[in-house]
Amino acid sequence: MNKVNIKVKSVKGFCSAGHKIGDEWRIDENIFVPQNLCMHAFYVLYPWIQTLRMGGEIPWSVNGEIDVPCIDTENMVIFSLKNEK
Repeated sequence: MNKVNIKVKSVKGFCSAGHKIGDEWRIDENIFVPQNLCMHAFYVLYPWIQTLRMGGEIPWSVNGEIDVPCIDTENMVIFSLKNEK
């Protein structure tokens, strides 16, 4: 299975989980919520993570990278997901 890198690309407002631009996590064999990653954000990211882990491609990706927003529209964090083959 492929590894997936998660990175905070932008933060609008105040993230209650404390995420900041540049925070990073890596998903490899273990598909549990990474330490210090908001579980609500992980819930949104999970389908995209699984697609990339299984070798799938996202049609709108740019250089293999996609941006996925969290669910808090007033204090939105944008996460970048990239497949590490």
